[in-house]
Amino acid sequence: MSALVLSLAASLLASGAESAPASRSQTATLAQATDVMRKRLMQFDDNKDGRLSRGEFESVAAARAGQNRPNRGKLFDRLDQNRDGQLQREEIDRLLAARVQRLDRNQDGQIDHGERLAARQGQQK
Repeated sequence: MSALVLSLAASLLASGAESAPASRSQTATLAQATDVMRKRLMQFDDNKDGRLSRGEFESVAAARAGQNRPNRGKLFDRLDQNRDGQLQREEIDRLLAARVQRLDRNQDGQIDHGERLAARQGQQK
């Protein structure tokens, strides 16, 4: 599970957003980074209901992590903790918070330029 999710998280964070730090010297708190990633992820919420269906999630995975990921369905099933066929905000936030914490390599509570760069480079491998 973690390889695909970390790739998604790195891609969402590395792709940037208006609230992401713009320069090398700026950092983002874990909460800010999670918010940026949530906003990027929810762009795939086609019906704007605040949740991601399996199809919407698979669109994210295909767009962000490449087409050749056979475990997307299994990953969705593990993330969908209440088994309603949708990823609710709480499920999404739990996923993103865990991944952002993994991106914070020096565990200082901030995502800095080096960590963003490492995430971007890790995604390209």
